[in-house]
Amino acid sequence: MMTYLIQNWTLSVLLFCVSFVVTEGYSADATKAGFEVHVEHKPSLCKEESTVGDRVSIHYTGKLSNGQIFDSSIKRQKDPISLTLGAGQVIEGWEKGLLGMCVGEKRRLVIPPSMGYGDAGYPPVIPGGATLHFEVNMVSLEKGIEVVLASSIMSVLRMLAIPTIVVVAIVVMYSRYNKEMEAKREDKKRSKKRR
Repeated sequence: MMTYLIQNWTLSVLLFCVSFVVTEGYSADATKAGFEVHVEHKPSLCKEESTVGDRVSIHYTGKLSNGQIFDSSIKRQKDPISLTLGAGQVIEGWEKGLLGMCVGEKRRLVIPPSMGYGDAGYPPVIPGGATLHFEVNMVSLEKGIEVVLASSIMSVLRMLAIPTIVVVAIVVMYSRYNKEMEAKREDKKRSKKRR
């Protein structure tokens, strides 16, 4: 039995890796060079953090590297901008920089051209190749129904993943062991009949 378990070590390692991915999540998203997120203020009580699919409202001030303000919802006393994270309504630097925020949280984002307006810029306000600096403040957060459902489903899957994988591994190894033992018994019967 011990030899059999050692031979099936590969299966166990594979199942462990699968369970780790399911339970811990996996992010292959690498941070782009020059992208920075600085948390300036985070409320002591943060009930929910923003995720893809959430509807958020943000007050912001955007500056160029020389400090020149090119847009501000606060300065012009505009309403905060409302957007759905992950819907492609804003530049990539905002999409990534607003994830994990709480209502009342303030961040400073440094967004390289590759995550902003690129080499083309946004003339005449933003020159091509500009690194953008944003001060953002999350005013409201409304969880997307897809996010709520996905979160609930993932919670259940995480809770069931490891026990299910362990049970499946045990059943597979036990059935293989039984097949090997049955084959050995058959071989013994055949060898006795030959005598």
